[in-house]
Amino acid sequence: MQKLKNFLKDLIYAPTVSGYETVSAEKIMDMCTQFSDGFFTDGYVTTAKSIVLSRKCGKENARRLCFDAHLDTIGFAVSEICGDGYLRLAPLGGIDANILPSGEVLILGKQRIRGIVSSIPPHLSGSDKLPAIGELLVDTGFTDEHLREIVSVGNPAMLYPHFTELLGNRISSVSLDDKICIAAAVEAVKRMGNLENTDIYLYLSSGEERGGNGSHHIYEEIAPDALIVLDVNFAKEKGSVDGEYGVLSEGAMMSYSAVTSVKFTRFVAECAKGEKLQLVNEMTYTGTNADVSARVGFGIPTAVVSIPIKYMHSSVETADMNDVVSCANILSGVAKQYDKSPVCLPVYFKGGADNGL
Repeated sequence: MQKLKNFLKDLIYAPTVSGYETVSAEKIMDMCTQFSDGFFTDGYVTTAKSIVLSRKCGKENARRLCFDAHLDTIGFAVSEICGDGYLRLAPLGGIDANILPSGEVLILGKQRIRGIVSSIPPHLSGSDKLPAIGELLVDTGFTDEHLREIVSVGNPAMLYPHFTELLGNRISSVSLDDKICIAAAVEAVKRMGNLENTDIYLYLSSGEERGGNGSHHIYEEIAPDALIVLDVNFAKEKGSVDGEYGVLSEGAMMSYSAVTSVKFTRFVAECAKGEKLQLVNEMTYTGTNADVSARVGFGIPTAVVSIPIKYMHSSVETADMNDVVSCANILSGVAKQYDKSPVCLPVYFKGGADNGL
């Protein structure tokens, strides 16, 4: 468990702000290959800034099972250098302006520098209205001349990473969305061993926080016969609406939706027996890459498995590592059963037969 936590921490500290994934893409590819104990034998970064990792079974026309966990995280780009050591930032992905004042950001210029989002004390502000993100000032503490030497308009920035281990294998950090699912997928391949009939792919997709850009290209890059999209989902918090959340430490979640393949989703559920699995109804929209990837090419049979977290898109996203292990066990079990099951055959792009999904 501690090794898995350390791997996740390393993933988080390798910044991949949406649109700027290549800052750490090669590093993350190497990290995943190493942590998988050499499971992945091939890997590359696509022109769309996604990562493709794979292990081939050696059979011609083997089945292709793919796990998709998005590489990018919410963040910012420097929009203005304002003088006196101050910056303005533009958001990349859904960020609530309410969480930013007095918070810390990491600016990825020629040097990585810390900035503090300015906050006017309430008894001095004279207004209850919170400025938009683009109006907030970030104090770097640098002189204007020095700042302009190391930071330029367009440089990426992120919420400052703090990885905190809590009681009972719970953790709190920025960017668990979706680095925690990358960790689960890589842990899963370590557990599945060699497969006889299936090529395994891990697609770390770019641009999910800005419309699922990377998922548009999964068919051209891999053309999987079956796909499991991995993402985070909402855990129960104070004020959560019944039916719209999972519960921390109760296992991974699986979506039932008109977007996903009913038969493949049921197949995943069967393989998950013996593991905790929470079900969630997301009838017309899952809010994940599945909304795009299930429809690309000739259509990809898709299921959605997620890990519950609290306080999504904040600097203190909170999750339970036991749910990560549960997710990894489910994915490993799916791969092993898929390898010997005739229910999923290579199809649409190879001749148009019906694969039953």
